[in-house]
Amino acid sequence: MRNVKFFDEIIPIAPIEYVIIKKLEFFREGNAQKHLRDINAMVQNSKDFLDEKLLMNYIHEFGLAKEWHKCLSDSK
Repeated sequence: MRNVKFFDEIIPIAPIEYVIIKKLEFFREGNAQKHLRDINAMVQNSKDFLDEKLLMNYIHEFGLAKEWHKCLSDSK
């Protein structure tokens, strides 16, 4: 978890890499294109925060390479 300060509160949020992995899993289960659109938007808007090495480790660990490549090809 990462903590983000929002006004006077500290809010724990899931790291973007975890959210991307879950969205890839959801895409694998249901083939809903909205997950790929969401992932592409997250990657485009969070380049400063995204740990690509960590993300790739998770993609390989969870067997999501096919879904990741589909996501990349859809973003072009």
